[in-house]
Amino acid sequence: MNPFHFLPALLVGILVHSSFAETAVSE
Repeated sequence: MNPFHFLPALLVGILVHSSFAETAVSE
């Protein structure tokens, strides 16, 4: 497992989670 490949996926997961949370709060 390459940490340099894992980090971008983690950042994307955080962005998706935060945007999903904002959408839930908007509703």
